[in-house]
Amino acid sequence: MARYVAMIPARLGSKRVKKKNLRMLAGKPLIAYAIELACSSRLFDEVYVNSDADIIGEAARQYGARFYKRPEHLAGDTATNDQFAMDFMNAVPCDVLVQVNPTSPLMCMDDLKRARQMFEEGYDSVLAVMEVRVEGVFRNEPINWDPRAQMPPSQLLEPVYIFCNGILAWRTSVYRRNMEKYGCAVYGGDGRTGYVVLKGASTVDIDNEQDFLSAEVILESAKRRTVEPEYWDEVAGLKGHDETDVAQILTKDGVEHNDLFDVNHEIIHLPDVVQTLPQDRSASKRIINSPSNCVTLISQMPGEGNRKHHHRDWDEWWFIVEGQWEYEIEGERRVVKQGDLVFIARDRIHKVTAIGDSRAIRMAVSRDGVAHIYQDTEL
Repeated sequence: MARYVAMIPARLGSKRVKKKNLRMLAGKPLIAYAIELACSSRLFDEVYVNSDADIIGEAARQYGARFYKRPEHLAGDTATNDQFAMDFMNAVPCDVLVQVNPTSPLMCMDDLKRARQMFEEGYDSVLAVMEVRVEGVFRNEPINWDPRAQMPPSQLLEPVYIFCNGILAWRTSVYRRNMEKYGCAVYGGDGRTGYVVLKGASTVDIDNEQDFLSAEVILESAKRRTVEPEYWDEVAGLKGHDETDVAQILTKDGVEHNDLFDVNHEIIHLPDVVQTLPQDRSASKRIINSPSNCVTLISQMPGEGNRKHHHRDWDEWWFIVEGQWEYEIEGERRVVKQGDLVFIARDRIHKVTAIGDSRAIRMAVSRDGVAHIYQDTEL
């Protein structure tokens, strides 16, 4: 069975950020994130930190990894990845070496699992990349777009993949052959090379002070309770407020009498229910209330109606049972009458007003508890 070893390279010296690998990030040294991820994944026979500094070796052991102290001639910033990886392979036997870079502290278990799976599928090298769906240019030439064509939606662009360095992994036998032939092997050489696509926070690569601050913010935000997003009203340009209690909503809309509880009879004869609604004042009668549907008859007098609002995550529709209504959706006004069916898609601002000389009745079909978002100017 193939022997998999994880290697976490971590020099003490760094020019852009002093002692970067020992720098504290959300209460732990940067290097601890890579060690804990590799050890907890249980994908490796051994997990090593490869460094020139004994103090990093102490951190490695504290967080559960073994320590390999690289030779002094590989301790400087002129040493290449090709060189120190080859040196490590010569010292620590393995069939597959997976380099987990500590500068990508937000990678997740699935990233490592997908990389390993690619070796089991026959790849000889696996390199981490990120997908970017933007127009790319290389040597002043378009890569994935046509300068003579219209700009497409970003989701239709052919993606470009760029290195994000979190994972570099090689089958050691192929690596050795490439080193002997070319003097380098990190990019895969003559073997079969695959690319594991990292997404989201996994692509964060810490190279400078701003990167540290960004990673800190991401880690802190992950601890917070998830809250529903708030939105700026696209049409009115005003912040709105939510209402979900149907009884209160109907009362604020001027409906005087509301029966919302005698519901879900197996057979309902609609004309009989309509006869129970008063002729001279507004009223409502709910007839169905299930986890998936809510049906309410709403009767209002001429000039009465609901307040302008929209629903963020729910569609609704009305069936006009009696009389006439003027409905407004996204500023467009139309008159509907008995027998008409009106559909209102989510996020569309709408209102309805009874018109004519007598009561008007609509059957509102939605779901109980759906948020009604009102513009503050409609209070």
